[in-house]
Amino acid sequence: MDYLALLKKGVEEWNRWRSQHPSVVPDLSGANLRKAYLFEANLSQTNLVGANLTNACLIGADLSGANLSQASLAHAYLNQANLSRASLSNANLSNANLSEANLSEAKLDRANTAGADFTYAKLSGTCLEAVSSQLHARQRVAVGAAREKGSNAYSPPLAAAPTSSKSPRFSKPAQNSRRWLSTWLRAFLLQPWGWIALPILGALLLSTQINRFDLPISLTNPAALPTENSEARPDIQPDQRLDINAVQTQPELTLAQTLNLPEMAGDPWAVALSPNQPLLTSGNYDGKIRQWNVDSGELLRTLPGHTDAVRSLAIASSGQRLASGSGDGVKVWQLPSGKLTYRFFGDSMPFWAVAISPDEKSLVGGSYGGSIVVWRLDTGELHYQLTGHSGPIWAVAIHPDGRTFASASGDQTIKVWDLQTGKIIRTLSGHTDAVRTVAISPDGQTLVSGSWDSTVKIWDLNTGTVRQTLSGHTDRVVTVSLSPDGQTLISGSIDQSLKVWDLPSGELKNTLAGHSDWVITSAFAPDRYVFASGSKDRTIRVWRPENRVPDPQLIPPE
Repeated sequence: MDYLALLKKGVEEWNRWRSQHPSVVPDLSGANLRKAYLFEANLSQTNLVGANLTNACLIGADLSGANLSQASLAHAYLNQANLSRASLSNANLSNANLSEANLSEAKLDRANTAGADFTYAKLSGTCLEAVSSQLHARQRVAVGAAREKGSNAYSPPLAAAPTSSKSPRFSKPAQNSRRWLSTWLRAFLLQPWGWIALPILGALLLSTQINRFDLPISLTNPAALPTENSEARPDIQPDQRLDINAVQTQPELTLAQTLNLPEMAGDPWAVALSPNQPLLTSGNYDGKIRQWNVDSGELLRTLPGHTDAVRSLAIASSGQRLASGSGDGVKVWQLPSGKLTYRFFGDSMPFWAVAISPDEKSLVGGSYGGSIVVWRLDTGELHYQLTGHSGPIWAVAIHPDGRTFASASGDQTIKVWDLQTGKIIRTLSGHTDAVRTVAISPDGQTLVSGSWDSTVKIWDLNTGTVRQTLSGHTDRVVTVSLSPDGQTLISGSIDQSLKVWDLPSGELKNTLAGHSDWVITSAFAPDRYVFASGSKDRTIRVWRPENRVPDPQLIPPE
């Protein structure tokens, strides 16, 4: 059997075949899988000896028990991958991202791990003496560090372990404990007697071993206390300190509707809201596009047009066209009929980004392979293809005037292009990890980006300079959305939260909790204060401001 040909048909089809043939051990030894898109692929027990997986996307992949001896995984994305009991002997893992990966009992003898990121990886039973000296100083594992009994998680001593250049990522129990403690202290200090009783509170917390909350400092080790040179950042930056009065008066978004996806649908990787009507469209892991009544929660129709996961959606300003991006290309549909009008192909890699120009004459697609493709929607012809980025294209956004567009990439940059000619106008640099999401304000003056470096940046689009960096998330930022009046920014993260920001000031207004897994997509309605978020918990949540009339029209329909 040609396993490589099967894998190239798409991860969904591969995983389906693996589930139907659980006892078969696929042989992909020596296969050229450079830059392959293998997100959440089931590669358990697979023979990958000598395979070329350089720059491959293996985020969340199951590689348990796989034989990766002598394989090249340089610069590969292995975040949260399961590599337990895998053989990585003589493998090249240089500059690979293995953050939060499970490497329990993996064999790493003679592996090249120079520059690899093992942040919060599970390393129990893994011998690291042979490779620890190769690691980057910021990411080096402290060999011989202690682990709690019965725990699989690697737990280096707090004072001795090198720190990451990124914000610290705490375990879910720790995050919940910190949120609870922060909320409780805030309420405590609002009382008239709160500041008087603060010394007593401190003594009580010390006596009850506050360390069990897994806070970022040790109260028993003075050497571990933060200093002015410490890299660990507080949740609230100096320009974002809590204003107690503002917290009480800021309007809050409230949950209006929860849409539960069918089990077979998988994760909702993209959501979009239509203008002038209560219609929500979702793109799902099963390759289907679903449309819902956003007010009633009723599923109206399903478009079964893709053979791979739908990663991106865009609805035209008229509400009469829908574009969808997937591993099998880009498709354009008529709405509300659901009739397929165009099917476009790119570089054989999944399209993680699509956008339709305001005049509906151009369609921009961004591919995991790093190319940007622009088609003419009036004729269906290819306009041009760009290869200016050196990493995957995660997001694209078109300027409201339709003259330019921006692209966000895994190469840590944002590029601004002339839509008509394809010429590059400027490159925005500043993020320290992949730029995963981008949006342009309705007035065209501001660009917002979210990155795997856990920050949101607000840029002046005219000059290309950073106005502000927002550091409220504790994990990678996956999605950002702007309200139609340009006043509100909402960011969604792998930390399961949605942060609501005032765009002009950069002030954090609120945190929306409720999702129980990564927040991976979001969208505002283009003409109403309605907001939707999608998560790997397989729900779509619809939110409205508490102090507003439901669904007010901001822009009258033509």
